[in-house]
Amino acid sequence: MNAGISTLYPSIIDNLHKRDRRPLMALLLTALPNLTTVCAHVPPSDPVLGTVLQNILSIQQSNNSQPSPLASLGELYLFGEVPIASGRARPDKAPGADGTFQLNHLWPVLYLKGLKTLSLYGIDTTAIQPKDNHRFPRC
Repeated sequence: MNAGISTLYPSIIDNLHKRDRRPLMALLLTALPNLTTVCAHVPPSDPVLGTVLQNILSIQQSNNSQPSPLASLGELYLFGEVPIASGRARPDKAPGADGTFQLNHLWPVLYLKGLKTLSLYGIDTTAIQPKDNHRFPRC
């Protein structure tokens, strides 16, 4: 029930050595299968988490008897991460500086089975389009 994350281990370890904490969210989500509620601040870009979410979506859609990661997840609350100033960087000019984020890598959350509550605080909806052959769920 690792959501294909084992193939990502080399890049995760490399990112952690570079002090990139983004892969930790993907590791936690796959290592804790009984999560029912998640509240998280998400960075403007997280390709590792996006890949893991796509793998989870594929597992859920495969209709096999294996329980999928995040099968117990019923509530998901996502907030845009606001960058912190460091050195000469201008956090007010960085993507997501105002706390907004896009679904670039997070679009699979729209299709997770069992999810009853999905709250996307500060989402930028100007460029949302369905990915691949998926259609947006009806409300």
